[in-house]
Amino acid sequence: MIRIITSQQAIQGRPAEMEEIEMFFSQRSFQRCIWHGKNVWFRDADRVICADTHGGNILVTHEGDMAAIDVPAMLAPDGFTPQEA
Repeated sequence: MIRIITSQQAIQGRPAEMEEIEMFFSQRSFQRCIWHGKNVWFRDADRVICADTHGGNILVTHEGDMAAIDVPAMLAPDGFTPQEA
């Protein structure tokens, strides 16, 4: 078994609104889809999936930048076909 422990600096900011999250991912060529019954973001160009993308996990800093906290990013498994959300 492999365990990975990570840490990050404390990030100050407010929870991102859904519209901000949608704009952030859409501007980066992600499309929202359903995977295992959950809403995720998928980018076909590099087959990346980002999950658990709600305001509790994405903050907007005082400078207006968006910071992801606890947002799993992974490569789509073989055979993955996005289902429209």
